[in-house]
Amino acid sequence: MKHRVFLYMALMTLLLVQSCATPRFQVPKTGETTSYATGDHGAKEARTILPGQRFTDNNNGTVTDNSTGLIWLKNANCTDTVGGITKNGGRLTWADALTWSKSLASGDCGLSDGSTAGQWRVPKDMELKSLINLKDYDNATYMNTIGFANIQEWCYWSFNTNTLLKVAYAHQPFEWYPFILPGYKNNCDMTGSYYVWTVRNGH
Repeated sequence: MKHRVFLYMALMTLLLVQSCATPRFQVPKTGETTSYATGDHGAKEARTILPGQRFTDNNNGTVTDNSTGLIWLKNANCTDTVGGITKNGGRLTWADALTWSKSLASGDCGLSDGSTAGQWRVPKDMELKSLINLKDYDNATYMNTIGFANIQEWCYWSFNTNTLLKVAYAHQPFEWYPFILPGYKNNCDMTGSYYVWTVRNGH
């Protein structure tokens, strides 16, 4: 009898965990279809083909990624003065990028979404990487045609949430090739001034 009760409790716990573990969204395919080695990403073509349109232009200065629910500033190189921070050619230091992002609100950068200061932030590195289409070498040009605007082929600030790297690299610039000319990749050190492309959580 005790064994039956134990098995019943174990089964109910498993079902509860499975129901709570249901993903909120599915990770989309990256677009890479060319295989360069056995078992690589191009061979597996992992992840999911999302139904319908992935990005939605909300016509209020924002674009929603329907796969993650994140809301991105449509203008990836807005040069408005925000929070007292004036951009120099569109680029900011890490400290200024934080202040600028946290101060962004409806009325700035073409926004009419009703957002308030404190809702926008510097994106995490994985959030930027989630935008990548590996099939396209020049993702900046590609993304400027699907709803975004002014994406620059250079470094963008990202926030690394890896606790092992948080102290030293919390402000590392995003250095993957979608938004950077490959030849300039090594020039993205953490003491420079880079672009900032803000994001906020969806509702």
